[in-house]
Amino acid sequence: MKANVSLPITLLIASALSGCAINGSQPGDQPLPLNPGTYVSSDERQVWVFWENGMFERSAIGGEETESGEPGSANDAAPQPQFDWGQWHDLNGMGVAIARGGQASRYFLDVASDDTATLKGSSVTGPVNLVREDDVEPLETPRPMAICFMTQADAPLAYEPLTRRNYPVQMAEAYPQLEAAYLESGLQPPQRLPIQVSGHWVLDDAPDGVGDVLFLRAANLEALGKAGAGICPQVALQGTYWVLRKLGNEHIETDRGKRAIHVTFGADGKVSGLAGCNRFSGPFTRSKDDLQLGPLAATRMMCPERAETENAFFVALERTERFAIEGETLLLMTDDGKILAEFEAGDLQ
Repeated sequence: MKANVSLPITLLIASALSGCAINGSQPGDQPLPLNPGTYVSSDERQVWVFWENGMFERSAIGGEETESGEPGSANDAAPQPQFDWGQWHDLNGMGVAIARGGQASRYFLDVASDDTATLKGSSVTGPVNLVREDDVEPLETPRPMAICFMTQADAPLAYEPLTRRNYPVQMAEAYPQLEAAYLESGLQPPQRLPIQVSGHWVLDDAPDGVGDVLFLRAANLEALGKAGAGICPQVALQGTYWVLRKLGNEHIETDRGKRAIHVTFGADGKVSGLAGCNRFSGPFTRSKDDLQLGPLAATRMMCPERAETENAFFVALERTERFAIEGETLLLMTDDGKILAEFEAGDLQ
């Protein structure tokens, strides 16, 4: 017998976060989420762009910590902007947003209003007040980027590891060199070629003609096979036997004599697998990086020793909104980049 799987999702949020107090909220105040847009500091030395999809970009000039931990000087000759980018999300009910990029472990922002936020300071820099001045617009300045490139049927894609998203690549500037390098590598889609470029994002018409989307634009090809090689996608979502290795923060081991918790995505739009005790199946829909599973139907066997893990696994599948593949690892995520489950490509059992 099978039953539809529909599990409640309970989100536990800590009542306090060290170093992240809400902006002096008074009793009865309603904490605000960060409003996507372009934010600028009062001295215009920092520009932040927070996209609705959970991506951010940041440009900062001077007054920043260097790699040695020393603050940069605003009086340095011809200071150049330093760029960072990655993923951001709100802490529900906290009035705090967290951004995680490649230059710092985390940035914390206290949300004061619909159009203002305060970037919390470090041990050598003070807080920075940011004001929302415009809608989202990409920072169109080339900067070093490690990408995973693939081209197929005039549809070039670049996987960018910090944002964990695929972007169409504009066929301009250094694109011919990227295409030639991929063809010469002997790789075949979905395999990706690690490439170091000087590039940036631009907003342009979507390839399907519906709305605007972010493209990656490469100004120069700097090097091949550099940082990021280990996380370039090497297998496809569909047709791969995905074995669960991590569920939330818990590492999953397969019990001796038991089949691994796994999932497979078919070319027919059907997903199936084993949740620990019960088998499940149902439809899935995929659009670019977006992924929705269900409704799922499952068998109803009783296995008390695996019930807790199985229930948590079904919740993760239900909450999945997008995915990424890094090397031979599949990540199921919420839309703002929170990792719900990690799988490893395995041998069919």
